[in-house]
Amino acid sequence: MYRPLCTAEYREGFTECADCHVSLVPACEEAETGRLRLWKGDRQEKLNGILGALDESGLPSYCKEIVNAVSNIKIMGIPIGPQRSTFEYEVWIFRSDREKAHMAIAQVLHGESDFG
Repeated sequence: MYRPLCTAEYREGFTECADCHVSLVPACEEAETGRLRLWKGDRQEKLNGILGALDESGLPSYCKEIVNAVSNIKIMGIPIGPQRSTFEYEVWIFRSDREKAHMAIAQVLHGESDFG
């Protein structure tokens, strides 16, 4: 069984996600085809606004954080020293909620074309 937004796998016997109470689907492929990336970006404040707007509209979503670690110093192509990390974020929704979600976050994006 799989959670349809994040595709996390559950053991047999579970029928819904313990966190968001969304019904699980039997196959990972079904979970992947039923979801859609709504937004991808690197601005924390924009992410917070999008998640808040979706929550206010009662639309389930999943946020994925991507960490990109970059070494500050390289000697002969080998990274040494401290690493600097940058973050990117993705917001996933159910494909069936696409239009409602776009309307919900339109004000947050102020007409920008950040949709995934």
